[in-house]
Amino acid sequence: MQFAFLGGTLVAHPLPSLAARFGGGALAYGTAAALIGVLATLGLAACFATAHERPRATADAAPARALRRR
Repeated sequence: MQFAFLGGTLVAHPLPSLAARFGGGALAYGTAAALIGVLATLGLAACFATAHERPRATADAAPARALRRR
């Protein structure tokens, strides 16, 4: 819930000033929203590209609890 609020704040805060830089009006708000959407998509793609999945255990590997010292 907190991250949803943070995401909304990160979009709502710069949107009016970004739209003012594009000249104001409905077209400027649409352009600013599209720019924020592209930046968010690039961020998601970067997170996906850098995430790595742990390798799965194979059947011949010993269980982790058998490797512990007693």
